[in-house]
Amino acid sequence: MSVHVMSLVWRMRLPMATKIVLVKLADHAHDDGRYVFPSQRTVASDCGCSDRHVREVIAEMLEESVLEIQENRQGKT
Repeated sequence: MSVHVMSLVWRMRLPMATKIVLVKLADHAHDDGRYVFPSQRTVASDCGCSDRHVREVIAEMLEESVLEIQENRQGKT
């Protein structure tokens, strides 16, 4: 859990559904904001929403550059 990343998320101006998903992702991040690997099902369950909603929110955050997918050392995402 990264309290540092979570505190950054709380300061962002985002719609409530987006913010709660991002807080949950931050809860799984290292302090540099990387290594976030919870399943969409886990995020959905913990946020009280559907898997589909999580996918939509993540897609929006990727499009708006709020999130970024990086390859790991083996070249996989």
